[in-house]
Amino acid sequence: MAGLEIQPLHWRFNVVDRKKEVAFLKDVLGMKILRHEEFAKEVDHSTMIRTSKTFMGYGGPGYFKLELHFSYGVSEYEMGNGFLGVTIISKTAIARSKALNWPIDEIGDKVFRIKSPQGFTFYLVNHPTPTECDPIAEICLRSSFLTATI
Repeated sequence: MAGLEIQPLHWRFNVVDRKKEVAFLKDVLGMKILRHEEFAKEVDHSTMIRTSKTFMGYGGPGYFKLELHFSYGVSEYEMGNGFLGVTIISKTAIARSKALNWPIDEIGDKVFRIKSPQGFTFYLVNHPTPTECDPIAEICLRSSFLTATI
């Protein structure tokens, strides 16, 4: 689709262990917590649903963010097959993952694949982390019918 310009703002992950995912994004990928919110919604007189969302990223205005959506009491989510991965330009993240003995695979010329604790895929490009633009270079999604998707 030539000429199509889209600037997505964030991608949402439903997570079962928020602390582990946050630690991975901070300690391995070098992201920061940009915002955290807690929510409580009464669905009937005896049931309260509690959720939270934590936005993480590299912090620049207009930079892409990852939203970690957490529902208290939920212990499992089906992964699905639409999300393929986030590509991040950061040789620092590659070095951090190796220093922390986090499993990482070299899959191409200067490209590494790493998975979060819940199994979300990230591709790390072995170049210096950009300082003037967002290190998150792309998000890769699968669609069986692209024109209907966009």
